[in-house]
This record gives sequence, C-alpha cells and structure tokens, in this order.
Amino acid sequence: LMRGQALKLLDQRDEALRALRQALLCRPEFADMHLYLGEALGEAGQLPEALEHLENAVRHAGPDDPRPREALKKWRAEAKNK
Repeated sequence: LMRGQALKLLDQRDEALRALRQALLCRPEFADMHLYLGEALGEAGQLPEALEHLENAVRHAGPDDPRPREALKKWRAEAKNK
C-alpha cells in the first residue's frame, strides 16, 4: 500500500496501480486498499473500475470513516460530468 502511494506521488501511475492492486490482493477486506486504488484509478481516467473499488471501500469502512463516502461522491460526480 505504501509503495503504491509513494509511486503515485512520484507520478509513476502504472507502477502505482500495479502496487495498489497487489496490496488489495493481500488484504481485500481493508477499506483503505479499495479507497486508494479507487482514487488512483479515478485519476487515471478509469472511472468504472474506480467506482467499483470506491463502493467496496464504503462497504468495508467503519461507520466513523467518512473518506470512502466522500471519495465515492466525488468520483460519481466526475463520471457524470464526462
């Protein structure tokens, strides 16, 4: 997960997506895995897959964690505008 985030910050998008997908395989029940992959996919213009992961993030997130819901709302609006 951290590797994927670091690669994303370094603008190494393809490598970041690979690392985030690998992290998700290791811990698919963690909301953050879906959240960070969904946001990276959204930024890469892969909105249908991004929304799928963000919906999973919402499902796996705790009730006190607003980040997945906010990200899903943001990227749904983005998808609507395209």
